[in-house]
Amino acid sequence: MKNRKPWMAAILSTALLFSGALTLAPKAFADDDDYPVIERVKAPLDRQQYIADRLNKLITMTVAFSDKDYVDVQDALLNGQTLAQAASIDSSLLGEKLRAWIDQDLSSTLQNYSVTNEQLATLKSDLYNSIQVALSTPGYQVASVKGGFNYDTLMNTLMNQLENKAAAISDEDYVDVHDRVLKGSSLAEATLLDQSFLRDALVSPILQELDKAVAANLLTADEAAKLKDQANNSILSAVSLSNGMGVKKDSTYDTQAFINKHLASIFNDAFLVTNTEDLEYDELKSAYKQGGSLTSLTATSADELASRILNLWSSDIHAVSDNLSAQEATEFQQKVTDAIKAAVNAAGK
Repeated sequence: MKNRKPWMAAILSTALLFSGALTLAPKAFADDDDYPVIERVKAPLDRQQYIADRLNKLITMTVAFSDKDYVDVQDALLNGQTLAQAASIDSSLLGEKLRAWIDQDLSSTLQNYSVTNEQLATLKSDLYNSIQVALSTPGYQVASVKGGFNYDTLMNTLMNQLENKAAAISDEDYVDVHDRVLKGSSLAEATLLDQSFLRDALVSPILQELDKAVAANLLTADEAAKLKDQANNSILSAVSLSNGMGVKKDSTYDTQAFINKHLASIFNDAFLVTNTEDLEYDELKSAYKQGGSLTSLTATSADELASRILNLWSSDIHAVSDNLSAQEATEFQQKVTDAIKAAVNAAGK
């Protein structure tokens, strides 16, 4: 049997203690009040929050079951593919994997939270139905964020990928499109496409999400109509103006997009760059989900983890830095470094 580091059990206990999941209360024996017993008191499960949290992880879990990168799956979804198509996994098999994940997650969660059998059956049914909807919906995206609709997130994702998507819509190579944009062409000129045609093709996934938000009562029809006008105008400006990409994307926005994309895999990256000889992936993942930080779980300082993860991301960092001035490149790397340190010091989720 493989030796385990003696501090693993302590880490798991500490993660549980500080996750806020457990409440301890004394209970006395009926026949002897002098010898209290410690009993774990389970808090009631917040059903709506639990469902929202798991649906927000649906795409991430799909990526984990596939051999594709998160950005590739997300890009395929934005281009109208279903979850199964985006992940290149049979729909029935993916459904089984996602339902098994929900079952396992519920089993773990209910060690710390209380729910009646009837509530549990309803909860499972709702989650299973949501999984089925996700599997059968072209371009599936999680539109609900704690009961709301995150228009800015959808638009930021699209704007960050606009040049790539425009090239994919056209018959032009991305390198040629990018070179023309850098030389002052508008995105429509660079792709040799009509402005209105390109705008309509690019904005279509956003309009579909707005329609779904209305159907789900997350937005009113009037709110959606205003956001549709806003999206159409934003995309038209981006594709029609000379150097239009620069209108909506500055260094700060690009940096945040880079950070968000790469932090999606922060746990796996930290595991890869750490001496994992005595660490079990599943145990580490479990402790992380229960609130342990990556620094405590890997017994590695934030500075050291950041240094190793930066090295892991080096090719992507250089690709961005090459298009920045020396000062901008320094600021970019510092922001990425700070984001990594904050992420590895934060409680797991």
